[in-house]
Amino acid sequence: MNYFATFAAVSLRTFHIFQEARQQYEQAQSFLKVAHCFLSSSLGEERELVQTVMYEARRLTNADRCAIFLLDENEKVLEAHFDTKTVVRMPMTSGIAGHVVSTGCSIRLADAYTHPNFNRSVDVVTGYRTKSLLCVPVMYENNIVAVAQLVNKLDADGCVIPFTEDDERSLSTFSPFAGCSLRNARLFQFAEFKATKADAMLRLAHTL
Repeated sequence: MNYFATFAAVSLRTFHIFQEARQQYEQAQSFLKVAHCFLSSSLGEERELVQTVMYEARRLTNADRCAIFLLDENEKVLEAHFDTKTVVRMPMTSGIAGHVVSTGCSIRLADAYTHPNFNRSVDVVTGYRTKSLLCVPVMYENNIVAVAQLVNKLDADGCVIPFTEDDERSLSTFSPFAGCSLRNARLFQFAEFKATKADAMLRLAHTL
């Protein structure tokens, strides 16, 4: 009896160690995937990078859906990128993402409908039910450059469960790495735009 109890305890401890090691391995793989995407693709391919960040964030937390809200401080708007590759611009203070931008703090909810800033209109239109939610700021040099919003964490049976403290911690660790890539991609895109504009003005001057 004591032998089996000891064996069960050791097996359970081994299982927990294995699960922790697996989670750390998957986290490291996510970091490497974003780095590889950033280094191997054109710096101007911001949307491709955003899709990679969303995929890795979902994989890291086992979330059903993810959205990345890029912050445009000049125009005071959030540029929301969704899994469907749809892009929507909205006021910087909109929804839970806007609340995260305003406070700089992560939000983790078992039921998104309990938060006063959650906008149910998207669920009404699509028929999708948002339940558990994890929303964290994406940082670069202590500044928020985006917000990552994960929706409906799934268990092994595909049932929706709450996000955990480990999920929040993993995503917060992942966030600065993704933030650096996203920030550099946007800066490159801006520089490319300015260079194109300057070239067009130079060509116009030569025709006068």
